[in-house]
Amino acid sequence: MPLSRLTHLSLGGKVSGEDDFISATVSASIAQDFNEKNTTLLLGINNEFDSLRPIGGAPVPNSDYGTFDKDGNKSKERRRRALGLTQVMTRHWLSELNLSWDRFHGY
Repeated sequence: MPLSRLTHLSLGGKVSGEDDFISATVSASIAQDFNEKNTTLLLGINNEFDSLRPIGGAPVPNSDYGTFDKDGNKSKERRRRALGLTQVMTRHWLSELNLSWDRFHGY
């Protein structure tokens, strides 16, 4: 969605599920054009939240696989931050540099 002639905002979301898994994702990014719209700088975030209910339970960390120790429900969270730069070089050539940082926490 355009915020101005040179600034664009993008918002997104997703929910999905299966018998043993539910996932929700939210994302947002803002892009700013410069240099007569030949250069674009983008900043984005993306967060994902997962709830896992493994059939039969999840293996217990550091347990003996032979004993089949199992645990209950688990969760996982992912946070992503992204920075991107796009430059129009010629009519048929774009140059793009993207940097992202991901952090996972949980099962």
